[in-house]
Amino acid sequence: MHDRLTKGDIKKMEEEIEYRKLVVRKEAIEAVKEARAQGDLSENFEYYAAKRDKNKNESRIRYLERMIKTAQVIEDNSKEDEVGLYNTVDLYFEDDDEVETYRLVTTVRGNTLNGSVSIDSPIGKAIFGKKVGDFDIAVEEDGRAYLLFDSDHAGLTGAWLTPDYLDATGEPALHCGGLHPPYCREAPAHFAWNGKHYLFTSGMTGYLPNPSRTDGADRADGPY
Repeated sequence: MHDRLTKGDIKKMEEEIEYRKLVVRKEAIEAVKEARAQGDLSENFEYYAAKRDKNKNESRIRYLERMIKTAQVIEDNSKEDEVGLYNTVDLYFEDDDEVETYRLVTTVRGNTLNGSVSIDSPIGKAIFGKKVGDFDIAVEEDGRAYLLFDSDHAGLTGAWLTPDYLDATGEPALHCGGLHPPYCREAPAHFAWNGKHYLFTSGMTGYLPNPSRTDGADRADGPY
């Protein structure tokens, strides 16, 4: 797997590697020596704790070096009309009348607890590079959510989300497939009425007018 990282990410990781090699490694080696000097190692908990900390530091160094070596370097800028790196996105969940806010970051900066979502996570992949209207989320009465988004001129891709809406679960499905521009579908807009799910979509004609299409299904995940 090649993690997508910016030059800033790599510089920060290189600085951490240097600090761990020059400072933390030296301190860890000294701690092991001091603990070893206390005598019998069979019941020397300080020795095993110091050795564990030393190994954790070396593992972290190897992890960072491997990530840098295999990284795909990307730019940290984006177009004004699409979702890009470090952009903050508000997703409106119509059925719950709630707005969830996400900030797209690279793998090393992802932290769902503070609303930061990696561009390599399922939901990050779903919204990265998308424009307004390129995706929608259908929510069942029991709270389960189904994400629908444009799939690179191949139709629409759908996937169930986890209960916190931060990840996808199960195998993704293709909807409205088998068509080619300008007839393949984009900009999904979902709504539910009388126990049935409906999906409005637009044809891929850029800014030129085209007829919308409506598909119906008994479930949020279609098929549409």
